[in-house]
Amino acid sequence: MKGRFARFEALALALAAAAAGPTALAAQANELAFTFATTLETQLKYTHSLEITDGLGAQLWASASPVSTKLGLKGRWLPLPFLVFSAEATAGTAWNIPIANGLMFNKLSAEPPKQDLVPADFAGLVWSVEAGGTFQFDLAAIVPGDWNHIVFLTYHGAKYRAFTAASADESWLFEADTGENRNGWNYYGNAFLGYQMPLRLNTIGFLAEADLYLYDTAGREDWGDHLPRWTIGALGNITLAPRLSMALLAQMQSKRQFTGDPEDIKDYFYQNRILATETPNWAWYRAAMILSYRF
Repeated sequence: MKGRFARFEALALALAAAAAGPTALAAQANELAFTFATTLETQLKYTHSLEITDGLGAQLWASASPVSTKLGLKGRWLPLPFLVFSAEATAGTAWNIPIANGLMFNKLSAEPPKQDLVPADFAGLVWSVEAGGTFQFDLAAIVPGDWNHIVFLTYHGAKYRAFTAASADESWLFEADTGENRNGWNYYGNAFLGYQMPLRLNTIGFLAEADLYLYDTAGREDWGDHLPRWTIGALGNITLAPRLSMALLAQMQSKRQFTGDPEDIKDYFYQNRILATETPNWAWYRAAMILSYRF
């Protein structure tokens, strides 16, 4: 379980929007989602959605994994059928277990250039605020028909995230990620192109995601901190019962290329790695399954 507990929100958003149609906000409803991936990422998430007024909605959610627990509140405003603005605040904490790292400081070892991961179980909160917008399109809104649902969604947002126990120049690891986080701003964007069908296999599509750290760390170009981290993959959503669905996902990730032998530098503190080229390698990331029950 040393893999990354990366976000599955993009997949959930894409599938929900494809199923609901481009003009819909969630009505008052509850959802319980269980996620499992080949990287051993496991998460249980409860979401309560409420449409406050026409075009204005909110979501309150809570999630738990073997190494973390989080709460979040999200507001959504749909001023036009094809445009959604959103804002979200989250807070959580984490701990470490023998097979997974939940919350740690990532420091330069006393034996440079190696890294030293220092456990920080329950040492503070990891909190964030995020604002962004989603453009969404469904061909069936122009050319009606059950078989005309070619859907496209793209989200772009800015997030400030911080670990309350970390100073401005400290790096930290959260939910088994790469440990290159700092208190500061990040950009996140995704794009989903899919096809919705009146079948049990109701949605298939392609999802691309980009994470870009916006930290002002000196010399960040040396280890490629200025480059986006890409995740791409194919997905499908299957209706198992009127309120039960299963999403399947297969993904690849971009990998930065560094100078030196990969085996020799794998334990280096990330800021001591030297970028060889801005062209990334691509590697298999994970397959994942999300079971969702709405009630």
